[in-house]
Amino acid sequence: MVGLCFSSTYLNIIVQNWTSKDYNMRMSEHELISIVKDALKRLYKEDGGLIRKDLCERCLVHRLAFYLQVSFPTYFVDCEFNKSFYKDRVDNKVLSNIHGNYVDIIVHKRSNNYGENLLCFEVKKEKNNRGREKDRENLIVLTAPGRFVYFLGFYVILGKTYQDTKIELYHNGNFIREVSVI
Repeated sequence: MVGLCFSSTYLNIIVQNWTSKDYNMRMSEHELISIVKDALKRLYKEDGGLIRKDLCERCLVHRLAFYLQVSFPTYFVDCEFNKSFYKDRVDNKVLSNIHGNYVDIIVHKRSNNYGENLLCFEVKKEKNNRGREKDRENLIVLTAPGRFVYFLGFYVILGKTYQDTKIELYHNGNFIREVSVI
């Protein structure tokens, strides 16, 4: 049996989320950003050793997804997801590669219902500059009106500390702004 320790505030958020099936879909952009920032804070607090030991991005992405899942219990939080549900079909998630793409983290319903894709994330470590423009292009496609329609996209560049972390926000197929983690 695995035991988890959370503060009473964190548990209140979980209980609130469980009490309403579509609670997260009614959340504002500000509230969703706050949840993402809280998940990043937990990543640095609980798993800072992994960051300091320079573990691979996939490991850090998984841990971030774990902290996000707690705040989105009525959604699936998936890593490296490469499929798309659309019009009763399951296809490769084709964004910038004709053979399909893997999105670092998505928060969604795993359904064919239009509008049930909530958040998408591309994550890089600060020292990894490879593929950054492709990741940004993916977030534009994922949040654009049309096929995928994720409500918000986050481009997260993990710094050595939480304060060094950078977040770019995407909505409706556009880069919106940088988000301060402080």
